[in-house]
Amino acid sequence: MPRTAQRLACVAAAACLLGGCGADQSRRAAAPRTTATAQRPAHALSDPALAHFGLLPRASMPLRVTGSEEIYNRSPCSPRVLLRRLATGLATTPRYTISGGRVQQSVLLFRSPAVAAHAFDALTSPRNQRCIRRHVRIDVATGSGSPVGSVTEQAMNVEPRGQQATAYRLLVPVYAANGDAFVDVLINRIGRSLSSVSAIWTQAPHDIAFQEALVARIASRLAQALA
Repeated sequence: MPRTAQRLACVAAAACLLGGCGADQSRRAAAPRTTATAQRPAHALSDPALAHFGLLPRASMPLRVTGSEEIYNRSPCSPRVLLRRLATGLATTPRYTISGGRVQQSVLLFRSPAVAAHAFDALTSPRNQRCIRRHVRIDVATGSGSPVGSVTEQAMNVEPRGQQATAYRLLVPVYAANGDAFVDVLINRIGRSLSSVSAIWTQAPHDIAFQEALVARIASRLAQALA
């Protein structure tokens, strides 16, 4: 992909990073798989501490992390902004650099599974979807100084984990760069927790092996945090 398009993928992330612009949702129940991870401390943790514990550690990313940036999305569509008053605990990883792109995760804790389900619906609502699309187009056009096409969404066949899940890919055509910006969004609710992830690809991803592994490891970590 041309360098201009590579830069634009990161520009798109500024608005869509960890945002819930929900498209096709799957609400099928799925039991999280367990993997070998660090043991949760025996003593009781506060919800903010549990949210930090629930983040997937850097070393557990399915692709090797080669760098990180302390960059956080402030779009009104993002869970950090949209759900901050509803959450009892909230934590976000740095934006990790991986082969071909970047990835970032937020974990939010709520009073109960019912409140978490309400938060999932807000994050993946048509209204939030319109918000994300609007911010993505503005940021990409501003960053490139070039006209961009309409944002489109493609459902991803990632196995759902937890009680509610959605996985989809956003594409933004960039006319001057003759390429697209790609952002994968993965959102899972497990009990009273919510994980929202974005993977921003500077090169077009070829399969969903990374996303599958990422969701499985996140589900295991969240289940451990809530045990």
